[in-house]
Amino acid sequence: MSSFIRKVIQLSSSAKVTIICLLVMVVMVIWGTLFEAAYGLLAAREKFFHSWIFWTYNIPFPGIKLISLILLWNLVFRSVEFLKSPLKNSGLILIHLGVAFLLSGALFTAKFSKEYFLPLHEGEASGSAYSYESSEIAVLKKSVQFPDAFIYDSVPISGLKNGQTVNFSRTGISFTIENIHVKKVAEKGVERKTVTHELTLLLGNSCNSQSGNKIVLTSGSQPQPFFCDRDTVYFVIRPVSVPIPVHLKLLDFSNELHPGTETLKNVQSHVSVKNGSAERDVNISMNKPLRIGAYTFYQASYSQVDGNEISNFSVVYNPFRFFPYAASLIIVGGLLLHMILLIVFRKIKEIKAGN
Repeated sequence: MSSFIRKVIQLSSSAKVTIICLLVMVVMVIWGTLFEAAYGLLAAREKFFHSWIFWTYNIPFPGIKLISLILLWNLVFRSVEFLKSPLKNSGLILIHLGVAFLLSGALFTAKFSKEYFLPLHEGEASGSAYSYESSEIAVLKKSVQFPDAFIYDSVPISGLKNGQTVNFSRTGISFTIENIHVKKVAEKGVERKTVTHELTLLLGNSCNSQSGNKIVLTSGSQPQPFFCDRDTVYFVIRPVSVPIPVHLKLLDFSNELHPGTETLKNVQSHVSVKNGSAERDVNISMNKPLRIGAYTFYQASYSQVDGNEISNFSVVYNPFRFFPYAASLIIVGGLLLHMILLIVFRKIKEIKAGN
């Protein structure tokens, strides 16, 4: 083995690397917590906990993902050192395995977890949430058979290109993409930029309008009506809807402010949760989320639209949510095994000394 490889292994398994990583992680967690109080949970998560490196005052700092990866690498090499005496060090091996499992779960969560939002007003029910990252063009047309209902089609924007023709079979509408303009707007305190779209569409011959066949759509705008022959068709850019495993219905909503201030103290939603044939009522508040399988429903905030109060939920899909619990059991088991082995080997040493 070359001296360079030996030095790399020694550095990788060094206890100093472990201590430095843990100290830096503690600093980042405290910094991220203070940042959350000023800028909110989403901003803190993007900047500190879901980043490899972030910049502040043009100075690079390691994100939790990078620190976790270095610490995971260090723990693997330290565990190899313990294999020289596997029985004696089996408790320590389990402890390191548990911490490595915990760090792996954090990395997998950052990579594969998804977050959606779900706004509901009182009496409204929904079996789907909406994506923060993906948008679609939706076309809505009043149904001839049911005047109070709409026929709608949609297509994701991510797959569209300039000059592409899109045909909607349900509404009979077709259009050509004349121009797609993507804007990235930086939000205060957030490293990730919000993506908005502005699209110019040329409607096909299936839709004749006296006002012309060109329409411009912008993210965040209200559905835009367009007169197509005798029909009124609505075009809108909206977030992509994603099905969730339950139907949520908002039964009641309440919010509480700190006395004498406009500062929000608590937000609570009383919802009906329908999962298959089972149905139950639960309360979701700022400190009491609802967990169903890999999905967690958080009470994020509330808003008012046209005098109606809307409860906003954050829906997090995390298939690796069990990792911290499994890792904790492994670490506790390793600690118990290590203490038991210390007592056993001490007794064996005393017996041998007595003989």
